[in-house]
Amino acid sequence: MAQLLTISNSASLVGVPRRTLQKQIRNGELVTFGGKIPISELLRIYPKMRLENKVILAKEELVKPKEVIHTPKEKITGQTNPTILANRLAILKKELVATQSELKKYTNLTSEYLTKK
Repeated sequence: MAQLLTISNSASLVGVPRRTLQKQIRNGELVTFGGKIPISELLRIYPKMRLENKVILAKEELVKPKEVIHTPKEKITGQTNPTILANRLAILKKELVATQSELKKYTNLTSEYLTKK
């Protein structure tokens, strides 16, 4: 799954006012998920955006809720239910496939760009 940013952090990252992003969302130009914007969407709309602003991304990581599911047995024994582990593994596999796909796309774009120079 792509990393999601709040509208406020997205606006800071691309250097535009929040209202600009909100207008693009209302017009259907920018896709959101749960009120947040995937970095891949920002790159699509703002291809010159620089992902070097680690402060915003790090801040987003700090406030991102962590999904932890505990069963009563797990709380007592400290052991994790195999079903929970299998579900977490399936989610991680999907995220890995999506990330690899995005990486391949950007690698190809970079390669095309460098060959045109």
